[in-house]
Amino acid sequence: MFSINTANTARFLIVEDDVDLLNALCEMLTGAGYEAVGSSSGARALKVFGEKEFDVVLADLTMPEMNGTELLKKLHGADPDLVCIIMAGQGIGKKAIALLKEGAFDFILKPFKLNYLLSVLPRALEVRRLRKEKAALRKMVDIYERCRNITSELDLDVILNNTAEAVLDVSQTEETSIMLPSDGGNELYIAAIRGKGRSDLLKIRIPVNKGIAGWVASHQETLTLQGKIDDPRFSPVQPRSDIGFSISMPLLAGERFVGVLNVNSTKDRPFSIQVIRHIGLLACAAASALENSRKHKELREIEQKYRLYFENAFEGIFQTAWDGRLLTVNRKMAAIFGYNSPEEMISGEKTFDQWDFWPEYRRLLGAQNELRNFEHCIQLKNGGKIWISANVRTVKDVHGNITYYEGTMQDITMHKFTEEELVRTRDCYLTLFEEFPTPVWRSGPEANFDYFNKTWRQFTGRTMAEELERGWTEGIHPEDRELFFETYREAFSTRKIFNCEFRLRRCDGAYCPVISLGKPYHDSKGNFSGYIGACYDFSTHHKADDNNAETIQKLETILNEIITAFSLTGEKRTLYGAGHQFRVSELACSIAALLGFTEKRIKGLRTACILHDIGNIYIPTEILSKPGKLNDYEFDLVKNHSQEGFNILKNISFSWPVAQIVLQHHERLNGSGYPFGLSGNNILPEAKILAVADVVEAMTSRRPHRPAFSLKAALEEISEQKATLYDPHAVDQCIKLFLEEGFTF
Repeated sequence: MFSINTANTARFLIVEDDVDLLNALCEMLTGAGYEAVGSSSGARALKVFGEKEFDVVLADLTMPEMNGTELLKKLHGADPDLVCIIMAGQGIGKKAIALLKEGAFDFILKPFKLNYLLSVLPRALEVRRLRKEKAALRKMVDIYERCRNITSELDLDVILNNTAEAVLDVSQTEETSIMLPSDGGNELYIAAIRGKGRSDLLKIRIPVNKGIAGWVASHQETLTLQGKIDDPRFSPVQPRSDIGFSISMPLLAGERFVGVLNVNSTKDRPFSIQVIRHIGLLACAAASALENSRKHKELREIEQKYRLYFENAFEGIFQTAWDGRLLTVNRKMAAIFGYNSPEEMISGEKTFDQWDFWPEYRRLLGAQNELRNFEHCIQLKNGGKIWISANVRTVKDVHGNITYYEGTMQDITMHKFTEEELVRTRDCYLTLFEEFPTPVWRSGPEANFDYFNKTWRQFTGRTMAEELERGWTEGIHPEDRELFFETYREAFSTRKIFNCEFRLRRCDGAYCPVISLGKPYHDSKGNFSGYIGACYDFSTHHKADDNNAETIQKLETILNEIITAFSLTGEKRTLYGAGHQFRVSELACSIAALLGFTEKRIKGLRTACILHDIGNIYIPTEILSKPGKLNDYEFDLVKNHSQEGFNILKNISFSWPVAQIVLQHHERLNGSGYPFGLSGNNILPEAKILAVADVVEAMTSRRPHRPAFSLKAALEEISEQKATLYDPHAVDQCIKLFLEEGFTF
């Protein structure tokens, strides 16, 4: 085989079994500035043709092993746009027509002058150029359609399959694969592969910094390899021995790396620039499609989360056009207005502009574009009325025109009613505090006195302002002041209950002997807030210590009444809790009496019963009064009320373990209760009694999510769970109270 290379882009393959003629033709073409490759047989010519691209083939018609006709068929099978010139003897005759049908461009009859051949070549090369341009145009149209098919899809598997099939067809190779980065970005895995016996490689993973694909991913550069590679950068992965030429391209969407495209050929012939360009176009389309698929998946996930929130939100959510037509509402919104479904509300006769609140919304939104926590009363579909809190905003286009309104609404009827009840309750007990028939005082956390009720002021004959200006201290007899303040300061520093006897000047100027009893109190978060105290005038019977003891008992009763009033604040937060604590107290104390508790111990139990649900002040009213079943999150909030109650009460110096009883009243004998799962003797006896009384009262009372159970059902519950959940002695005495003693709530 004879071969000469030049800088000219035209490349000729000469196939001639006459070696002298073959060499002469090669020398002539080389002398004319072309690249010429010669071969003395058709078989060797086909091998050479497989390794390089040729523009024109000059082939002898009659050769041993493979004649020119057979060679022509095989060459055109590999390159349909190839220009073939057949060299034949004078007797070619009818064979010429058959050769033209097989794709022969022209004939040169032997013998011929070499210069004649040179005159034929320019026309052959022009035809080759036109054929290649036409083929390139067809190929570009085909590539465009393939790219469009790839980029028009959002499904990942379809994108991968379309890309792999297109690359395999365009490159005319035996194998192609697409590798994608793992979720963590530290690995590459084969997401799609084409090639005989290669499907078992699907999903195989390699570290992103290893091998050929890893190098391409790291450097984001195209890599072309031919033959055996001795490069440590690609260790431990090396091209297989059967791969003659390969190309690996990074798939980049902008600057974002999305994968690697690998193309392998068993032929030693490199890809043409045009084929590499076509593969690059397909790679760009695939990268764009993969990125769109990823964003679409993320968007769908976001939409799904939003839809889940939208459909299951606690508040009503809506969108309405500028004219009041409802665009979308969720289930909660429809339920608030009394509709069975969002579809029914949207298709209903009423649009928002027909609701009496809409004109006011429009007016306010026109002024400020947004409403926050706007509370008002609305009329429902059935004519009923509820209170709602609305948050609404105006959405405008780029030109400032109103597109729609969107917002949320929440039914706050129960909250509104509870607020009103709390105000009434607070006013009631402030009035009670003020009108209490015993002188009452209060001091802040800094030991400064900040309140004296009307009875106190009437006793001393001074105004609130006068008392707060430390006028009250002037009313203490000079001989008693040091003792009083020493007792007060000591109690204040230790947060203990104290009592002190001293003489206080009355409005008529006379000093009267009084006993003052003070107890520390705390705010709703358990923080020390100061002392509340009451005074008792015993000037009419200041004769015996027994009377002093009786006076202190009366003052304790007074302060306990104040504690009772305090407990009502938590109870009033729900309609269904009204009276619960007092009924539980009545039943629990009756059980304790039958069990032989002392009167003093029963007093402690009574205080704990009255305060056992004080922790409910931390639970949202919507949950306490929810008409349906509580979800896990809501139930966890409710379960926390015993701990919150303990936090409020733990620093109050009761004479009994009130805070611990409140903390344990939901513990159960077998350890299944909360908050600590205490069991057996680890639970206080008072807490065991409170647990039984609490269950019986709760079951026989109506709740937001259910009607009241019968007394029989409640007694069966505690009887069946006796010694498992509930203390057997408390259960027995409870049942005896109802069935034998005639106890009723």
